[in-house]
Amino acid sequence: LANFTDCTFGTGADATSNFRSQHVGGAHFLYADGSVHFISENVDLGTYQALSTIQGGEVVEAP
Repeated sequence: LANFTDCTFGTGADATSNFRSQHVGGAHFLYADGSVHFISENVDLGTYQALSTIQGGEVVEAP
């Protein structure tokens, strides 16, 4: 996901591919160290994007 700018497939409103979950309020994410954490759907977009990159060099505090 490093340096991604658009995560879409095909065309149209239903073509967008995002992280998804049917959990209320957020989703569970697997971290690179093997741990699993619940991340709120209200997390700051910049933090969310930084957590989604590979070797991006971002320093973020886990939400």
